[in-house]
Amino acid sequence: MTTLTVQAADTATAMDQIVEKLGADAMILSTTKRNGKVIMQATNDSPEGFEVPISSQLADRSEDVQPDRTRSPNSFGEMFSQGMHPSLGPDGLPAEHIQLSPQAKASAKVGAALSHSQSGSKASAPSAMPAMAVQSHDGAHSVVSALQSVNKRIATLEDTLSGMMITEPDGLNPELQASTAVQLKRAGYDSSTISRLRPAYAGLPYEAGITAFLDMLGGELSALDSESIMKKRILYVVGATGSGRTTLAAKLAASLKGMHPGKEIALASLNNAQTELDSKLKNFARILNLPTTLLRPDIPIQNFDKMTDFDMLVIDVCLPADEAVEHIAKAATHLGESQMGCLLSIPGGTSSKMIELTLQRFATLHPTVALTKLDECETGAAEFSMLANYQARIGVLSGTRAVIDALAFATGSVLGQYLKENFHTDGYQDKISF
Repeated sequence: MTTLTVQAADTATAMDQIVEKLGADAMILSTTKRNGKVIMQATNDSPEGFEVPISSQLADRSEDVQPDRTRSPNSFGEMFSQGMHPSLGPDGLPAEHIQLSPQAKASAKVGAALSHSQSGSKASAPSAMPAMAVQSHDGAHSVVSALQSVNKRIATLEDTLSGMMITEPDGLNPELQASTAVQLKRAGYDSSTISRLRPAYAGLPYEAGITAFLDMLGGELSALDSESIMKKRILYVVGATGSGRTTLAAKLAASLKGMHPGKEIALASLNNAQTELDSKLKNFARILNLPTTLLRPDIPIQNFDKMTDFDMLVIDVCLPADEAVEHIAKAATHLGESQMGCLLSIPGGTSSKMIELTLQRFATLHPTVALTKLDECETGAAEFSMLANYQARIGVLSGTRAVIDALAFATGSVLGQYLKENFHTDGYQDKISF
Protein backbone atom coordinates (compact mmCIF):
# COMPACT_ATOMS: atom_id res chain seq x y z
CA MET A 1 0.00 0.00 0.00
CA THR A 2 1.36 3.39 -1.03
CA THR A 3 0.86 6.16 1.53
CA LEU A 4 1.38 9.83 0.71
CA THR A 5 1.45 12.90 3.00
CA VAL A 6 1.00 16.36 1.45
CA GLN A 7 0.93 19.90 2.87
CA ALA A 8 -1.06 22.70 1.32
CA ALA A 9 -2.75 26.00 2.07
CA ASP A 10 -6.24 24.49 1.99
CA THR A 11 -8.07 21.19 1.69
CA ALA A 12 -8.88 21.54 -2.00
CA THR A 13 -5.24 22.12 -2.97
CA ALA A 14 -4.12 19.16 -0.88
CA MET A 15 -6.65 16.93 -2.61
CA ASP A 16 -5.48 18.08 -6.00
CA GLN A 17 -1.91 17.13 -5.10
CA ILE A 18 -3.02 13.68 -3.94
CA VAL A 19 -5.03 13.05 -7.09
CA GLU A 20 -2.07 14.14 -9.20
CA LYS A 21 0.28 11.71 -7.48
CA LEU A 22 -1.95 8.78 -6.46
CA GLY A 23 -4.83 9.03 -8.85
CA ALA A 24 -8.52 9.68 -8.51
CA ASP A 25 -9.05 6.43 -6.58
CA ALA A 26 -6.96 7.58 -3.65
CA MET A 27 -8.54 7.60 -0.18
CA ILE A 28 -7.96 10.18 2.54
CA LEU A 29 -6.66 8.64 5.76
CA SER A 30 -6.33 11.79 7.88
CA THR A 31 -6.53 15.55 7.66
CA THR A 32 -5.00 17.93 10.20
CA LYS A 33 -4.20 21.64 10.41
CA ARG A 34 -0.92 22.91 11.73
CA ASN A 35 0.50 26.44 11.60
CA GLY A 36 -2.18 27.50 9.13
CA LYS A 37 -1.44 24.59 6.73
CA VAL A 38 -3.54 21.55 5.85
CA ILE A 39 -1.66 18.26 6.24
CA MET A 40 -3.37 15.38 4.47
CA GLN A 41 -2.43 11.69 4.43
CA ALA A 42 -3.78 9.40 1.68
CA THR A 43 -3.37 5.98 0.12
CA ASN A 44 -4.07 4.48 -3.28
CA ASP A 45 -4.98 1.12 -1.78
CA SER A 46 -8.69 1.19 -0.94
CA PRO A 47 -9.33 -0.04 2.59
CA GLU A 48 -11.63 -2.99 2.99
CA GLY A 49 -15.26 -2.05 3.10
CA PHE A 50 -15.21 0.94 0.80
CA GLU A 51 -17.45 0.46 -2.25
CA VAL A 52 -17.75 4.02 -3.58
CA PRO A 53 -14.75 5.17 -5.63
CA ILE A 54 -13.44 8.60 -4.67
CA SER A 55 -13.28 9.54 -8.33
CA SER A 56 -17.02 9.98 -8.42
CA GLN A 57 -16.82 12.24 -5.38
CA LEU A 58 -14.02 14.29 -6.89
CA ALA A 59 -15.91 14.74 -10.12
CA ASP A 60 -18.78 16.39 -8.30
CA ARG A 61 -16.99 18.26 -5.53
CA SER A 62 -16.83 21.63 -7.21
CA GLU A 63 -20.49 21.60 -8.21
CA ASP A 64 -22.15 20.00 -5.19
CA VAL A 65 -20.07 20.88 -2.16
CA GLN A 66 -17.84 23.88 -2.44
CA PRO A 67 -19.63 27.14 -1.58
CA ASP A 68 -20.53 29.19 -4.59
CA ARG A 69 -19.35 32.66 -3.58
CA THR A 70 -21.25 34.35 -6.38
CA ARG A 71 -24.56 32.88 -5.24
CA SER A 72 -24.20 33.33 -1.49
CA PRO A 73 -26.66 36.27 -1.14
CA ASN A 74 -29.41 34.19 -2.72
CA SER A 75 -28.62 31.28 -0.46
CA PHE A 76 -28.75 33.53 2.62
CA GLY A 77 -32.10 34.92 1.52
CA GLU A 78 -33.53 31.42 1.28
CA MET A 79 -32.27 30.66 4.79
CA PHE A 80 -33.79 33.87 6.18
CA SER A 81 -37.17 32.95 4.72
CA GLN A 82 -37.02 29.62 6.58
CA GLY A 83 -35.98 31.19 9.92
CA MET A 84 -32.81 32.67 11.37
CA HIS A 85 -32.13 29.82 13.78
CA PRO A 86 -31.79 26.47 11.98
CA SER A 87 -31.65 23.25 13.95
CA LEU A 88 -28.16 21.86 14.43
CA GLY A 89 -26.75 18.57 13.30
CA PRO A 90 -24.43 16.29 15.33
CA ASP A 91 -21.40 18.53 14.69
CA GLY A 92 -23.18 21.78 15.54
CA LEU A 93 -23.96 22.44 11.87
CA PRO A 94 -27.37 23.49 10.50
CA ALA A 95 -28.40 20.09 9.23
CA GLU A 96 -31.32 21.17 7.08
CA HIS A 97 -29.12 23.57 5.11
CA ILE A 98 -26.16 21.29 4.34
CA GLN A 99 -26.67 20.12 0.77
CA LEU A 100 -24.57 17.06 -0.10
CA SER A 101 -24.46 15.25 -3.36
CA PRO A 102 -25.54 11.61 -3.45
CA GLN A 103 -21.86 10.64 -3.73
CA ALA A 104 -20.99 12.64 -0.63
CA LYS A 105 -23.82 11.00 1.32
CA ALA A 106 -22.57 7.58 0.23
CA SER A 107 -19.02 8.48 1.26
CA ALA A 108 -20.22 9.44 4.71
CA LYS A 109 -21.79 6.01 5.12
CA VAL A 110 -18.59 4.32 3.92
CA GLY A 111 -16.54 6.33 6.40
CA ALA A 112 -18.78 5.23 9.23
CA ALA A 113 -18.42 1.57 8.16
CA LEU A 114 -14.63 1.82 8.06
CA SER A 115 -14.53 3.40 11.50
CA HIS A 116 -16.71 0.61 12.86
CA SER A 117 -14.60 -2.14 11.24
CA GLN A 118 -11.38 -0.73 12.72
CA SER A 119 -12.69 -0.07 16.22
CA GLY A 120 -11.85 -3.53 17.43
CA SER A 121 -8.19 -3.58 16.36
CA LYS A 122 -5.44 -3.11 18.97
CA ALA A 123 -3.62 -0.42 17.05
CA SER A 124 -6.23 1.26 14.98
CA ALA A 125 -5.15 3.16 11.90
CA PRO A 126 -6.32 6.77 11.46
CA SER A 127 -9.96 6.90 10.46
CA ALA A 128 -10.40 7.31 6.74
CA MET A 129 -12.50 10.26 5.64
CA PRO A 130 -13.61 10.74 2.06
CA ALA A 131 -12.34 13.99 0.61
CA MET A 132 -15.86 15.00 -0.24
CA ALA A 133 -17.04 14.80 3.38
CA VAL A 134 -14.17 17.00 4.55
CA GLN A 135 -15.07 19.67 2.08
CA SER A 136 -18.76 19.47 2.98
CA HIS A 137 -17.88 19.98 6.64
CA ASP A 138 -15.71 23.00 5.88
CA GLY A 139 -18.27 24.51 3.57
CA ALA A 140 -21.05 24.16 6.16
CA HIS A 141 -18.94 25.92 8.76
CA SER A 142 -18.39 28.72 6.29
CA VAL A 143 -22.14 29.08 5.81
CA VAL A 144 -22.75 29.22 9.57
CA SER A 145 -20.06 31.86 10.01
CA ALA A 146 -21.48 33.89 7.17
CA LEU A 147 -25.00 33.71 8.66
CA GLN A 148 -23.76 34.97 12.01
CA SER A 149 -22.05 37.88 10.29
CA VAL A 150 -25.21 38.75 8.36
CA ASN A 151 -27.28 38.66 11.58
CA LYS A 152 -24.94 41.17 13.21
CA ARG A 153 -25.02 43.43 10.15
CA ILE A 154 -28.82 43.38 10.07
CA ALA A 155 -29.05 44.30 13.77
CA THR A 156 -26.59 47.16 13.27
CA LEU A 157 -28.47 48.38 10.21
CA GLU A 158 -31.81 48.39 12.08
CA ASP A 159 -30.35 50.52 14.88
CA THR A 160 -28.76 52.90 12.39
CA LEU A 161 -31.96 53.33 10.39
CA SER A 162 -33.97 53.86 13.57
CA GLY A 163 -31.62 56.65 14.64
CA MET A 164 -31.79 58.22 11.20
CA MET A 165 -35.59 58.21 11.22
CA ILE A 166 -35.71 59.74 14.67
CA THR A 167 -33.33 62.57 13.92
CA GLU A 168 -34.28 63.27 10.32
CA PRO A 169 -38.02 62.60 9.83
CA ASP A 170 -38.52 65.07 6.98
CA GLY A 171 -38.46 63.66 3.50
CA LEU A 172 -39.40 60.12 4.51
CA ASN A 173 -42.05 58.27 2.60
CA PRO A 174 -45.54 58.20 4.17
CA GLU A 175 -45.11 54.71 5.59
CA LEU A 176 -41.96 55.63 7.49
CA GLN A 177 -43.41 58.98 8.55
CA ALA A 178 -46.24 57.14 10.28
CA SER A 179 -43.86 54.97 12.30
CA THR A 180 -43.98 55.21 16.10
CA ALA A 181 -40.45 56.57 16.55
CA VAL A 182 -40.83 59.29 13.92
CA GLN A 183 -44.16 60.51 15.24
CA LEU A 184 -42.92 60.56 18.83
CA LYS A 185 -40.11 62.78 17.63
CA ARG A 186 -42.57 65.00 15.78
CA ALA A 187 -44.63 65.26 18.96
CA GLY A 188 -41.60 66.68 20.78
CA TYR A 189 -40.16 63.75 22.73
CA ASP A 190 -36.37 63.73 22.67
CA SER A 191 -34.35 60.98 21.01
CA SER A 192 -32.89 59.59 24.24
CA THR A 193 -36.35 59.02 25.75
CA ILE A 194 -37.65 57.46 22.52
CA SER A 195 -34.70 55.10 22.28
CA ARG A 196 -34.73 54.17 25.97
CA LEU A 197 -38.41 53.21 25.89
CA ARG A 198 -38.18 51.42 22.54
CA PRO A 199 -38.87 47.97 24.09
CA ALA A 200 -42.37 49.25 24.92
CA TYR A 201 -43.37 49.88 21.30
CA ALA A 202 -40.96 47.80 19.20
CA GLY A 203 -42.83 45.62 16.72
CA LEU A 204 -46.24 47.21 17.39
CA PRO A 205 -48.40 49.03 14.83
CA TYR A 206 -48.23 52.82 14.90
CA GLU A 207 -51.22 53.62 17.13
CA ALA A 208 -50.60 50.70 19.50
CA GLY A 209 -46.93 51.69 19.69
CA ILE A 210 -47.76 55.29 20.67
CA THR A 211 -50.15 54.06 23.37
CA ALA A 212 -47.59 51.61 24.76
CA PHE A 213 -44.89 54.30 24.83
CA LEU A 214 -47.09 56.83 26.67
CA ASP A 215 -48.28 54.22 29.18
CA MET A 216 -44.71 53.22 30.00
CA LEU A 217 -43.58 56.85 30.27
CA GLY A 218 -46.50 57.62 32.59
CA GLY A 219 -45.62 54.69 34.82
CA GLU A 220 -41.95 55.68 34.84
CA LEU A 221 -42.68 59.31 35.83
CA SER A 222 -45.24 58.57 38.54
CA ALA A 223 -44.17 58.45 42.18
CA LEU A 224 -44.18 54.92 43.56
CA ASP A 225 -46.74 55.87 46.22
CA SER A 226 -47.88 59.42 45.55
CA GLU A 227 -50.45 59.39 48.37
CA SER A 228 -47.81 58.51 50.99
CA ILE A 229 -46.56 62.10 51.00
CA MET A 230 -49.92 63.10 52.46
CA LYS A 231 -49.04 61.15 55.63
CA LYS A 232 -46.00 63.31 56.45
CA ARG A 233 -46.22 65.60 59.50
CA ILE A 234 -44.50 68.49 57.73
CA LEU A 235 -44.79 69.30 54.02
CA TYR A 236 -42.43 71.82 52.44
CA VAL A 237 -43.63 73.40 49.19
CA VAL A 238 -40.83 74.89 47.05
CA GLY A 239 -40.73 76.47 43.63
CA ALA A 240 -40.10 79.66 41.76
CA THR A 241 -42.21 82.80 42.26
CA GLY A 242 -45.28 82.56 40.04
CA SER A 243 -45.16 78.75 39.87
CA GLY A 244 -48.41 78.36 41.80
CA ARG A 245 -46.50 77.41 44.93
CA THR A 246 -48.67 79.27 47.47
CA THR A 247 -51.92 78.05 45.91
CA LEU A 248 -50.51 74.51 45.89
CA ALA A 249 -49.74 74.80 49.62
CA ALA A 250 -53.35 75.82 50.31
CA LYS A 251 -54.70 72.93 48.18
CA LEU A 252 -52.47 70.47 50.04
CA ALA A 253 -53.71 71.79 53.40
CA ALA A 254 -57.33 71.46 52.25
CA SER A 255 -56.71 67.86 51.13
CA LEU A 256 -55.02 67.01 54.43
CA LYS A 257 -57.98 68.43 56.34
CA GLY A 258 -60.32 66.13 54.43
CA MET A 259 -58.05 63.08 54.74
CA HIS A 260 -57.26 63.49 58.44
CA PRO A 261 -60.37 64.74 60.26
CA GLY A 262 -59.76 65.59 63.88
CA LYS A 263 -56.10 66.53 63.39
CA GLU A 264 -54.93 70.11 63.75
CA ILE A 265 -53.54 71.24 60.40
CA ALA A 266 -51.89 74.60 59.84
CA LEU A 267 -50.52 76.74 57.02
CA ALA A 268 -47.14 78.43 57.40
CA SER A 269 -44.85 80.71 55.44
CA LEU A 270 -41.06 80.39 55.65
CA ASN A 271 -39.78 83.84 54.78
CA ASN A 272 -36.80 85.98 55.73
CA ALA A 273 -38.18 89.25 54.39
CA GLN A 274 -41.76 89.61 55.66
CA THR A 275 -42.88 90.37 59.18
CA GLU A 276 -46.34 88.99 58.56
CA LEU A 277 -47.99 86.35 56.42
CA ASP A 278 -48.48 86.88 52.73
CA SER A 279 -51.99 88.18 52.18
CA LYS A 280 -52.74 85.44 49.64
CA LEU A 281 -51.80 82.69 52.08
CA LYS A 282 -53.77 84.45 54.86
CA ASN A 283 -56.89 84.54 52.66
CA PHE A 284 -56.56 80.81 51.88
CA ALA A 285 -56.25 80.06 55.61
CA ARG A 286 -59.38 82.07 56.37
CA ILE A 287 -61.38 80.28 53.66
CA LEU A 288 -60.24 76.88 54.92
CA ASN A 289 -60.57 77.86 58.59
CA LEU A 290 -56.96 76.86 59.31
CA PRO A 291 -54.47 78.36 61.75
CA THR A 292 -51.36 80.05 60.37
CA THR A 293 -47.81 80.73 61.51
CA LEU A 294 -44.81 82.66 60.25
CA LEU A 295 -41.41 80.93 60.27
CA ARG A 296 -38.03 82.49 59.75
CA PRO A 297 -34.96 80.61 58.47
CA ASP A 298 -32.70 82.23 61.11
CA ILE A 299 -34.53 80.45 63.92
CA PRO A 300 -32.26 77.68 65.32
CA ILE A 301 -33.40 74.40 63.91
CA GLN A 302 -33.48 72.84 67.39
CA ASN A 303 -36.28 75.27 68.31
CA PHE A 304 -38.26 74.36 65.23
CA ASP A 305 -40.57 71.98 67.06
CA LYS A 306 -41.73 74.75 69.37
CA MET A 307 -42.73 76.82 66.34
CA THR A 308 -44.66 73.97 64.75
CA ASP A 309 -46.87 72.72 67.55
CA PHE A 310 -49.44 71.24 65.14
CA ASP A 311 -50.37 67.74 64.08
CA MET A 312 -49.57 68.53 60.45
CA LEU A 313 -48.03 71.59 58.85
CA VAL A 314 -47.84 72.77 55.23
CA ILE A 315 -45.04 75.32 54.70
CA ASP A 316 -44.93 77.71 51.75
CA VAL A 317 -41.17 78.26 51.28
CA CYS A 318 -40.60 81.85 50.12
CA LEU A 319 -36.82 81.67 49.92
CA PRO A 320 -34.19 81.62 47.16
CA ALA A 321 -33.45 78.09 46.02
CA ASP A 322 -30.06 77.79 47.73
CA GLU A 323 -31.42 79.04 51.08
CA ALA A 324 -34.45 76.78 50.81
CA VAL A 325 -32.29 73.72 50.13
CA GLU A 326 -30.01 74.52 53.07
CA HIS A 327 -32.88 75.01 55.53
CA ILE A 328 -34.83 71.92 54.48
CA ALA A 329 -31.69 69.77 54.62
CA LYS A 330 -31.09 70.89 58.22
CA ALA A 331 -34.74 70.23 59.10
CA ALA A 332 -34.50 66.72 57.63
CA THR A 333 -31.44 66.02 59.79
CA HIS A 334 -33.17 67.29 62.94
CA LEU A 335 -36.70 65.98 62.41
CA GLY A 336 -35.96 62.87 60.37
CA GLU A 337 -36.86 62.32 56.75
CA SER A 338 -39.74 60.02 57.73
CA GLN A 339 -41.64 62.98 59.22
CA MET A 340 -41.32 65.40 56.34
CA GLY A 341 -41.82 65.65 52.62
CA CYS A 342 -40.99 68.15 49.91
CA LEU A 343 -43.03 69.07 46.84
CA LEU A 344 -41.63 71.06 43.92
CA SER A 345 -44.16 73.20 42.06
CA ILE A 346 -43.69 73.29 38.26
CA PRO A 347 -46.44 75.05 36.30
CA GLY A 348 -47.76 74.03 32.92
CA GLY A 349 -46.10 75.87 30.06
CA THR A 350 -42.67 75.86 31.70
CA SER A 351 -39.95 75.36 29.11
CA SER A 352 -37.83 72.24 29.20
CA LYS A 353 -34.76 74.38 29.86
CA MET A 354 -36.38 76.05 32.88
CA ILE A 355 -37.50 72.62 34.15
CA GLU A 356 -33.92 71.44 33.87
CA LEU A 357 -32.61 74.44 35.87
CA THR A 358 -35.31 73.99 38.52
CA LEU A 359 -34.60 70.29 38.94
CA GLN A 360 -30.89 71.01 39.24
CA ARG A 361 -31.43 73.64 41.96
CA PHE A 362 -33.49 71.32 44.16
CA ALA A 363 -31.85 68.02 43.19
CA THR A 364 -30.37 67.28 46.63
CA LEU A 365 -33.83 67.39 48.23
CA HIS A 366 -35.20 64.68 45.88
CA PRO A 367 -38.59 66.44 45.83
CA THR A 368 -41.84 65.03 44.56
CA VAL A 369 -42.91 67.08 41.53
CA ALA A 370 -46.29 68.78 41.49
CA LEU A 371 -47.48 69.93 38.06
CA THR A 372 -49.60 73.06 38.58
CA LYS A 373 -51.71 75.41 36.46
CA LEU A 374 -52.52 72.65 33.98
CA ASP A 375 -55.81 74.41 33.29
CA GLU A 376 -53.90 77.42 31.97
CA CYS A 377 -51.22 75.70 29.90
CA GLU A 378 -50.37 72.06 29.22
CA THR A 379 -47.06 70.40 29.92
CA GLY A 380 -45.75 69.08 26.60
CA ALA A 381 -43.64 66.24 25.28
CA ALA A 382 -40.30 68.06 25.51
CA GLU A 383 -40.98 68.93 29.15
CA PHE A 384 -41.95 65.37 30.06
CA SER A 385 -38.80 64.16 28.31
CA MET A 386 -36.72 66.47 30.50
CA LEU A 387 -38.48 65.23 33.63
CA ALA A 388 -37.80 61.65 32.57
CA ASN A 389 -34.14 62.38 31.81
CA TYR A 390 -33.68 63.67 35.37
CA GLN A 391 -35.62 60.72 36.81
CA ALA A 392 -38.14 63.09 38.37
CA ARG A 393 -41.18 61.59 40.10
CA ILE A 394 -44.54 63.32 39.70
CA GLY A 395 -46.87 62.93 42.66
CA VAL A 396 -49.55 65.61 42.31
CA LEU A 397 -51.45 67.27 39.46
CA SER A 398 -53.35 70.55 39.80
CA GLY A 399 -55.47 72.12 37.08
CA THR A 400 -58.29 74.15 38.64
CA ARG A 401 -58.73 77.46 40.43
CA ALA A 402 -60.70 75.76 43.17
CA VAL A 403 -58.92 75.03 46.44
CA ILE A 404 -61.03 72.20 47.84
CA ASP A 405 -60.88 68.84 46.05
CA ALA A 406 -58.46 70.42 43.60
CA LEU A 407 -55.63 67.85 43.48
CA ALA A 408 -55.16 64.56 41.64
CA PHE A 409 -52.55 62.03 42.62
CA ALA A 410 -50.32 61.26 39.66
CA THR A 411 -50.53 57.50 39.34
CA GLY A 412 -49.15 55.79 36.25
CA SER A 413 -52.62 55.47 34.71
CA VAL A 414 -53.50 59.12 35.41
CA LEU A 415 -50.27 60.39 33.88
CA GLY A 416 -50.64 58.04 30.93
CA GLN A 417 -54.12 59.40 30.24
CA TYR A 418 -52.88 62.97 30.44
CA LEU A 419 -50.07 62.21 27.99
CA LYS A 420 -52.53 60.65 25.53
CA GLU A 421 -54.97 63.52 25.69
CA ASN A 422 -52.17 66.00 25.00
CA PHE A 423 -50.38 64.07 22.27
CA HIS A 424 -50.08 66.21 19.13
CA THR A 425 -48.11 65.78 15.91
CA ASP A 426 -48.37 67.78 12.69
CA GLY A 427 -50.70 66.03 10.32
CA TYR A 428 -51.21 62.89 12.40
CA GLN A 429 -53.11 63.93 15.54
CA ASP A 430 -56.42 62.93 13.96
CA LYS A 431 -55.21 59.40 13.20
CA ILE A 432 -54.90 58.25 16.80
CA SER A 433 -57.88 57.16 18.85
CA PHE A 434 -56.82 56.41 22.43
